[in-house]
Amino acid sequence: MADFEVKFSMAHDGLVEYTAQNRMPYKAPIVLDDLTRLLLKRFDHWVGVKDTHYEREDLEILGRVLYQLLLPQRSPRGSDKSLRMLFEADYTQFLRQPASPADRFRLTLEIHEKASTLAQYPWEFLFIPPLEDGQIDAGFFFSGERNQLILTRYVPNQLQQVRPKTNEPLRILVVFAHPKELPNLSSEKTLKVIKTIRQMHGVEVRLADNPTHTQLRKLMNGPEDPEDAGRDVQDRVRFKPDIVHFIAHGEPDRLALIRPAEDIQKDKDDDKPLREAAWCDAQEILDLFANHTPHLVFLQACDTAREVEEKKFSSLARELVYKKIPSVIAMQYSIEVEDAGLFACTFYEEIRQGSHIDEAVRVGREVFGQKQDDRKVFADRRFATPVVYFRQKGAQPLFDRLKQRQSANRPLPNESAKEVPSAGTAVQHRTCPRCDSKAGNVCCTRCLLGFVCDCGNEYVDPLGTYCGNCPRKIEQPPWPTPATAPPTKFDPTGRRSNVPFPQDRESGETISTTAFETS
Repeated sequence: MADFEVKFSMAHDGLVEYTAQNRMPYKAPIVLDDLTRLLLKRFDHWVGVKDTHYEREDLEILGRVLYQLLLPQRSPRGSDKSLRMLFEADYTQFLRQPASPADRFRLTLEIHEKASTLAQYPWEFLFIPPLEDGQIDAGFFFSGERNQLILTRYVPNQLQQVRPKTNEPLRILVVFAHPKELPNLSSEKTLKVIKTIRQMHGVEVRLADNPTHTQLRKLMNGPEDPEDAGRDVQDRVRFKPDIVHFIAHGEPDRLALIRPAEDIQKDKDDDKPLREAAWCDAQEILDLFANHTPHLVFLQACDTAREVEEKKFSSLARELVYKKIPSVIAMQYSIEVEDAGLFACTFYEEIRQGSHIDEAVRVGREVFGQKQDDRKVFADRRFATPVVYFRQKGAQPLFDRLKQRQSANRPLPNESAKEVPSAGTAVQHRTCPRCDSKAGNVCCTRCLLGFVCDCGNEYVDPLGTYCGNCPRKIEQPPWPTPATAPPTKFDPTGRRSNVPFPQDRESGETISTTAFETS
């Protein structure tokens, strides 16, 4: 069964067009009355304020209001069915067909610039109520609660399709800007999150700590240096990232970098108040990518920033994707530093494994939706906090893991034929660090030492304590052990879990987040 793709297009605040699975378009007016405006504004504010007490039922009401707004009951011209009936018929058809784990029902929200009011609403809370035909006997959130469903926002400015990387590593530039006069971002938690991202296996990560606009622009757009090939990532003259991850402060449509050191010193000499922040608007951020445009920009404001900043990053995200950037992720609510790190590492690991961007976001939302403390599943705003905007149609991977592996398995000129893997396989051999046997790329066939975490990450040190990419503790079968004994809590097929963390699926116990506290 193929993926289902449907779309709601909002040309302006008063009109929605539904494109069904059969590619037929249906238009209907959006009725945004005063009461609905007030409800959405108040709910959005209430959920967004830190430490507000709310329950899953409250989030369901918000999601139902959004569902009522997007899918009016009034039938569009030329049809005897309402948009709601048309959409629910498509989803019911998806459910009734033979399914496979890879099938997805993709709902795209195409938001035009004139739909400025609708663009501000938290559509990630969209809640589908039970259907009368019994196909859905309990309502659910579209964002992440069911792993076949994917919701994304799309800006209708078609770009050339991005080709997945195969022969080069994924490159991430982490821009960490923390001007002294603004609330402190340089907490121990933030630094540990950055360290965790930098320790990701198979990915080149560079940290730009308190860079100026000029320094960032030169790093990504300067002339090539032939000596860079032999340099460490952090020492290269030029770095062309696939992803730029900003950890910084934000204001309405602006982001804070750092002023040049000479300007800061001049103010100090003149006894002027400390002002290190260089506020860059959307166009100045776009100027950073004059000759090199990353595939994705990740905007993150941490919990120590002001409460309103995430909403400002969400508006900045729309501006960036309207103008140039193929994909932008932003946080629309305040988020704890550990949660930001968990989402980022989950997302990047999915990307590294070859997942599409929307699928990687879905997995991150699914992790956020797990039961927390005494709350029900999907009862915390975290799952709806990440917002992703696309400027190109269709789900796109940034990294083709299969082709990369196949490329890595090509024989060198002097390799003997017997050392070459058979056609179509992705087997890589390594020496087991525990028993010195020749082993495959997933586990040692002699002592059953596992090389791959349930999250899909290949361990840097299989005999270590933590995965280093997710909060899971490494659990290995004892040695010596009978060759016929199955590995403990390890699947030698390399199967990856749909919900790798933070919950142990066998014991039901929450795994400690101290895995971020790597030395």
